[in-house]
Amino acid sequence: MQPPDLLGGAITTATAAAAATAAAEVKTQKEEAGNEKEEEEEVEEEEEEEAYFDVDKVQGHRVASYAIFADAATVSHARANVAVLQVPRLSPLDACLLSEDGEASIDLTGNRVWLGARILAQYFGFEDKSSLPRSVLELGAGTGFVGLALALLGAEKVHCTDAAPEILQLLHRNVALNPDAVSRTVIRQLVWTESIGDKEEEEEDKDTDTYDLVVAAECVYDLGVLPALLSTALRHTRRTTPAGRFLMCNCTSRLLMSSAATNDLIEAKAIDVGFAKVERLAISPAFQRAVVHGAPENQRNQVAAALEQESVSFLSFTV
Repeated sequence: MQPPDLLGGAITTATAAAAATAAAEVKTQKEEAGNEKEEEEEVEEEEEEEAYFDVDKVQGHRVASYAIFADAATVSHARANVAVLQVPRLSPLDACLLSEDGEASIDLTGNRVWLGARILAQYFGFEDKSSLPRSVLELGAGTGFVGLALALLGAEKVHCTDAAPEILQLLHRNVALNPDAVSRTVIRQLVWTESIGDKEEEEEDKDTDTYDLVVAAECVYDLGVLPALLSTALRHTRRTTPAGRFLMCNCTSRLLMSSAATNDLIEAKAIDVGFAKVERLAISPAFQRAVVHGAPENQRNQVAAALEQESVSFLSFTV
């Protein structure tokens, strides 16, 4: 009988032990990698739940189908209940990012009822009941919320305008959701143009429809649009007695400027294009409460928080 090969057995044992250790390390690494992957997936799921809107779903999607849009929601303001179809839970940042996305087929900034629209819609039902205009032009109407509110409050002629064909489709749908406003509301395409003050343009302006009131809510995401917006508003504001006026309401945080600085800039631009006077309208605590109360019950906390956090530019322009 040969003696056992102790050295060979030791090597074999050591090799087996090393292999077992290596296998255990590999198993541990796989388990750790698996855990990390699960954690990453959980984080992604949480981020997906927290996201306001899935940008990928927007690209290539047309407004006409509304496959991913929320059902129509009735939004109460003043004495009018305005039903609108809109994109839910869309933040101002989402809107800015999407509006700069050349790949997206929709500019979603026009698919949401923003705070400025709520303020304008409430204004004539709370602070200015006696001066409800007969004719109204809404610029950059988006959902048409402000124009529809004024039509439901009693304005005789309301023209809701926007530039994008997809938004015009949305406007037609939202008008249809408000039967009492259908006979008073007209949808038109209107592209803002900057006034250049030449004689040919002055002749064209003589044939331009003018209104008792022109409104624009949350239309300024870029200060570069101000000259065209203000020039367009001026052309359509009635100059005969009693003169019409232009009301604009915009949250200034998205412009990365204070409310005072924004107002100073807008006022200077307005005088440059030809408005005679600009007045800063105050939003009193009582008016704020009315704006909050006018929102759907499940959105009131959100609206109240926005009023508390946002700097708002609310201006009246006269010719």
